[in-house]
Amino acid sequence: MHMNGGDRRLSEKRKIFVNSVSEDTLNNLLDDVLREKVLDQEETEKVKKENGCHASQLLIGYICKRDSTFASKLRFSSDKQLIQKRRLFIRSVGHGTINALLDDLLEDRALSQEEMCKVKDENHTVMDRARVLIDLIIGKGCHACKKFIQYLWEEDPELASKMELYFCQE
Repeated sequence: MHMNGGDRRLSEKRKIFVNSVSEDTLNNLLDDVLREKVLDQEETEKVKKENGCHASQLLIGYICKRDSTFASKLRFSSDKQLIQKRRLFIRSVGHGTINALLDDLLEDRALSQEEMCKVKDENHTVMDRARVLIDLIIGKGCHACKKFIQYLWEEDPELASKMELYFCQE
C-alpha cells in the first residue's frame, strides 16, 4: 500500500508519540480529553495507571472506541493497520503463533473450519500459512481484523508491538 506524504508524516508522528510521550504530557492530554468529554473518568484513570508505551496504546484504543472516523483519519482502523503491516507479519510470525491465532479465530467464529483447514493443510511453510491467514482476515473486513489484532496481542505481544498494531474497539 502506497502512502502519500501526509500519511507517511502522520504515521511517523504516531510512532514518535507512542514511543516517547512523557508522563506529564500524557497526563495533561488526559486532563484535556476528560474536560472535553472525549474520554470518561474511568478511561482516563486506566490510562494513568499504565506507563510508557502501553499507556499511549491504551489512549489510542479509547480514541478508536469513541471516534472511529477520527481514528480512521489517523490510520488506526484495523484493516488499514494489517494491510500496512502484512509483509512484516508474513516475515516475522512463528508456527506456534499461527496455530494459536487459528484456534482463537475459529473459536470466535472469525474463521470457519474450512478456512482454518485451508491455512493449515494447503500450505507447507510458515510464511505461506501466514500469507493465507492474513489475506483471509483482511478480506473479511474490520471486525475480523480487529479480532486478529486482539488475539495477536494476546498470543505474541512482542510481534504485535513490532508491527505497531493498535487495538481499536471499532
